[in-house]
Amino acid sequence: MILTDAFWPVFALSSWFSGQQQHQHDESLANGGHHHHHHGHHGHHGHVQPFPGHTLYKLNDGNYIPSPAWGTGTATAREGNATLLVAQALEAGWRHIDCSLIYRNQNGTGEALTASGVPRGELYITSKYDSLTNQSVHEELGLTLAQLQLDYLDLYLIHFPRAAVNGGGLKKVWREMEEVKKMGLVRSIGVSNYDSVELLEEVLEVAEVFPAINQINYSVYNAVDKAPVVALGTQHGILTSAYGELRPITSSPNGPADIIGKQITDRLSKDYGKEVTYAQMIFSWLKSTGVVAVTTTSNKERLKEQVVPFGKDFPLVTAAEARAFEASGWGYKD
Repeated sequence: MILTDAFWPVFALSSWFSGQQQHQHDESLANGGHHHHHHGHHGHHGHVQPFPGHTLYKLNDGNYIPSPAWGTGTATAREGNATLLVAQALEAGWRHIDCSLIYRNQNGTGEALTASGVPRGELYITSKYDSLTNQSVHEELGLTLAQLQLDYLDLYLIHFPRAAVNGGGLKKVWREMEEVKKMGLVRSIGVSNYDSVELLEEVLEVAEVFPAINQINYSVYNAVDKAPVVALGTQHGILTSAYGELRPITSSPNGPADIIGKQITDRLSKDYGKEVTYAQMIFSWLKSTGVVAVTTTSNKERLKEQVVPFGKDFPLVTAAEARAFEASGWGYKD
C-alpha cells in the first residue's frame, strides 16, 4: 500500500525519534542538566526538573511544555465543581491545567490555582481565545487572566478557526497573538482544531511567529487521517497536542484497535514489571510519538493512573507498535 510505505516513516518514525530524544532530554534534566527558565518569574533551583513526573517537550520558541495536561472543559467541571476538581488534579501531581473562557469555569479554576499554594513557576497554564464577544485577543486575554488570577499564561491558543473569523480574520487575530507574546502576557502561542493541512497552512502564511502547538482531536481512530497535518506541524517545529485520545475506552469500546492495543499493553506490563492499563498504553503511545496529551478525569484513582506513563521509567511504545496500532484504527467509523 503506497500510503503506508511513503507516509508512515515520515510520520511515525520521525515523531518516534523525537520521542526518544525527548526521553534522553528528560534524563538529562533529571540528572542535573540545565533547563529552560531564564526569566525572573520562575524560582527553580539548578538541577530540579521543573515538572516532576511529566514529560517535557521543547517548543519551537525555546520554551518547554509538560505533558500531560488536565483539561477543565468537561460538563463535570462546568457545573461549579471546577475549584474542587482542579484542586484534586494538583494534589495528584498534575501541573499543566488546560482552560478556556468558553468552559465558563475559569473563576473556579483560578481559585483552585491560588488556594493550592503551588508556586506560579511550577504551574503550566494554557487557555484559549474564543472570540465569544468579538473582543480583540488582548481584551479577551485580559478577562482570562483576571478570572484565573494570573499575570501571564504559559500558552494561549486560538480555540478553533471560527474564533479567528469572528475576531476579524486570521491575519488580524494572529498578529494580536504575536503581540501579546511580545508583551510577555503569554509565553507561547498556538492554535487548536486547525486539524487539516489547509487550515494549518493558512496560519503559516500569515505568521511571523509560527504556532508552538496545534491542539487537535487525535486518537488511534483518526491518527492516519491526521498524519498529514501532524507531519506539516513537525516540519515547522509545531508540536501536536491531543485531546480525545481515550476514545477507544470512552466512546468506541471493542473497536478494531483494541486487539493490538491490548497486545502492546501486555508487552508494556512485562517490561514495566507491573500491570499497565489500556489507558496508560494510549498515553505511552502519545508520549513515544512526541504528542502532548490533554485529558481529564474526576476520578482520584484514574488521576494517579494517568500520570504514571509520563514518568521517565515508564516503557515506551516502539515505532513498529505505534505504526501497527495507528493502522489498526484507520477508517473506523463507529
